[in-house]
Amino acid sequence: MGVRTLTCPYCVKPMETFKALARDKGPPIELDRCRQCERVWFDVPEIERAVGKQYLSRLEGIASPHKCPACGSAMSETLVNGEITVEQCTGCKGALVDPAELKTLSGGPLVEAVPPVPPRRKLYKSSESDYGDIINELIHSLFG
Repeated sequence: MGVRTLTCPYCVKPMETFKALARDKGPPIELDRCRQCERVWFDVPEIERAVGKQYLSRLEGIASPHKCPACGSAMSETLVNGEITVEQCTGCKGALVDPAELKTLSGGPLVEAVPPVPPRRKLYKSSESDYGDIINELIHSLFG
């Protein structure tokens, strides 16, 4: 399966893939986000994992003027959990959510998963540990 690039139906700009921490304490979730309007695309059931709730009830409403960025189907304004309205695809059931809606659903913004920083390795060995540490710090400050 190849890498997909979604286009934001609002800004008509490519969306970027990023990983967010899941509120269900599972592995990070790979999501798509528009850098311009900050809307996030959730495949099913990513939204439940992101907000930390096992099931979010949905009530489909009026048609949205936008097409689904994932499959091209029509989207509808859908009431989620009786709280907020998101745009949900009538085909693949994915959802496009703006940051304010997401904060209302989950109680806070998405937290981006940051890969761990690899430990520094010694580039120079010396019998004099003080000098070796000084030289290693100098090498790392100059060359990363």
